[in-house]
Amino acid sequence: MPKKSIVQLAPFYFPHLGGVEKHLLKVNRELQQRGYDIAVITQQHLPDLPLKEKVEGSVVIRLKTSGGSHGSWIRKTKYKLSIWQGVFNHLPLLRKAEIIQIHDVFFWLLPFLVFLPRKKLFMTFHGYEGGEKIGSRQRFWHQLASKLTQNNLCIGAFHQRWYGVQPGQISYGAVATRPTPPKKQPRRRLVFIGRLHPDTGIMAHLEALKILQNKNPKYRLDVYGDGPQMPVAAAYTKKHRLNAVFHGFSHKTEELVGKYQVAFVSGYLSILEALAAKTLPICFYDNNLRKEYLESTPFSQWLIKASNPRQIAQAVLNDEQLHQKAVSWAKKQSWTKLTNNYQQLWYQTKSSSSN
Repeated sequence: MPKKSIVQLAPFYFPHLGGVEKHLLKVNRELQQRGYDIAVITQQHLPDLPLKEKVEGSVVIRLKTSGGSHGSWIRKTKYKLSIWQGVFNHLPLLRKAEIIQIHDVFFWLLPFLVFLPRKKLFMTFHGYEGGEKIGSRQRFWHQLASKLTQNNLCIGAFHQRWYGVQPGQISYGAVATRPTPPKKQPRRRLVFIGRLHPDTGIMAHLEALKILQNKNPKYRLDVYGDGPQMPVAAAYTKKHRLNAVFHGFSHKTEELVGKYQVAFVSGYLSILEALAAKTLPICFYDNNLRKEYLESTPFSQWLIKASNPRQIAQAVLNDEQLHQKAVSWAKKQSWTKLTNNYQQLWYQTKSSSSN
């Protein structure tokens, strides 16, 4: 019996690090065990990466791009044309696929829908496009993608109110069940996991560290991540002589977070990893969208939410403990369960359900 074939389109894929990349890599492992042939079409984010190779059994096809997704109109136009040229070159693969799963990048396929009649197209809406000001343009593209695909999986329930997208399935990610390290770091040893970006509040966390160190100089922050705010974060750390160490991105965040009693995390995946590892998550928000992102989850009651540096610092000083119910719930959110969500998406009619 021939294997079922799936083509996934995603902005980036392993070895690029990030929540979407981990989500896709883990789900693909599960799908292969269930007898699927997997191909991933993504961007060549480093020039020395091969344009085609196998990664853990999945065929990864990387598109060369020019211009950029940000900047001038000319730069963005060059970028879109290079993406479309790359996708066009792989139309035979897309036409042979039983299922096409698109992760956020619906525009990649838009010019080619006429060549894919009756093809099973599905969307995963992963996150939000930074900040609270979601305009009519973002809402239009999300709603268009929803209408022109058979079904969708939303990472989080906030998509419905903020983007006007009716979820077919709702998920908050998944974790691998791992034994908790026998000994955690002292509570004054903290960890930040995520992109160094205004959305994740790296500067607010560094300001909180400054407050904590004024009370006890033994507080330390390990930072696992990188991003556009790295220069300003490093400069602020040096200026105020903060005990913060920047380790860069790591693909072992599930193992790392379990070594700490308290973690500064912002994305669903890293929050779940913290809960499953019996680590108290302190989550930053600075606008109503970000607040709803956290509060509209089944695990909201187990999170410590803070909107400024003083609240972050106070949350650390309060010495709150994580509820065992949070640990139990998080450990049930397996990659097997998330993969089941995808199969329900592909083979059932539209209906909303939650992970």
